[in-house]
Amino acid sequence: MILYQDKPERISKIFSVCSICSRRETERLIKEGRISLNGATVVEAGTKAIIGCDKIYKDGLLLDLKTGGSKDGFEYYILNKPVGYLTTCDDPFGRKTIFNLLSVKGHFFPAGRLDLNSRGLVLITNDGLLCGLVTHPGNMIEKEYIVTINAELSGAQIKKLETGITYENETYRALKISKIKNRVYKIILNEGKKREIRQMIKACKARVEDLFRVKIANLSVVGLKEGASRKITPAELSELKKITGYEKAAGDKALTNIGI
Repeated sequence: MILYQDKPERISKIFSVCSICSRRETERLIKEGRISLNGATVVEAGTKAIIGCDKIYKDGLLLDLKTGGSKDGFEYYILNKPVGYLTTCDDPFGRKTIFNLLSVKGHFFPAGRLDLNSRGLVLITNDGLLCGLVTHPGNMIEKEYIVTINAELSGAQIKKLETGITYENETYRALKISKIKNRVYKIILNEGKKREIRQMIKACKARVEDLFRVKIANLSVVGLKEGASRKITPAELSELKKITGYEKAAGDKALTNIGI
């Protein structure tokens, strides 16, 4: 997620992107009267602020939302998510989430999602800027999947999926599809629409039986056991920042990625 200094955003989103606390926690703080905007106590959960000019206080402390805070404390993990876990910070129904598999302190969030029945690589971080750059459709970050389908795709269907196929008023497009073996395909995406692979396969009158994300940009889950996680290496982080244009975005006055 990306914040613009001149665009009003919900305070809950600002706090989430800036790694202050989750949206749900922000709403609780607002309800308790612990957040103020330009000197006035915030009473509505949907209240918006402009980070380039408004002053937001948490428990009486002014948050530095314009010039940015220290990058110290940013951490980056990859997780090999099994089926049956939600890719979310918490769940109101008490279902298992990826944070039942990875214990971290502070407000971390996934860079993109895998649905409940999908598995594989999830990037988890408390760096809001990197998270936003990885997930922003305009950055065209490549993601690689191994997908098992309940039927063979014809050459014509593969070509159609690579040029663009429309299903339920939405157009889906794979960057590249190659067959590995019977009913198993490697699919590379660079868009990031919700349930994109499952929808495009439905458009071919077929069904996904297994969906495994292997890579995001230069990061790979190969060699990491299912349910396990690890910190990404300095070399991986440096390469990922180059791919996403992190340094340019960090220096762009239109963008912000800050703590308190």
